[in-house]
Amino acid sequence: LDGIEFTHSQGVLLWDINPGNLATGVGEKSHVVYLFNFDLVKLYIDSSTGAHMPYREGRVALGTLHMESRTAVLVLSL
Repeated sequence: LDGIEFTHSQGVLLWDINPGNLATGVGEKSHVVYLFNFDLVKLYIDSSTGAHMPYREGRVALGTLHMESRTAVLVLSL
């Protein structure tokens, strides 16, 4: 979770966190979980103002649909 929290603290939203994008280390690194596949990332903080980017209508769902929250699916399908 540290890596996800760090990425989020930098104003980057990871859209596709799911088991297919995680791997565990081997041997002495077996306690480490690696996150990969950063194809679907989005800046959610405006770097010039530091403000959260506003919500926009008409967006399509991205990522792995069956991993999305029910709320996200309902909001994006309206």
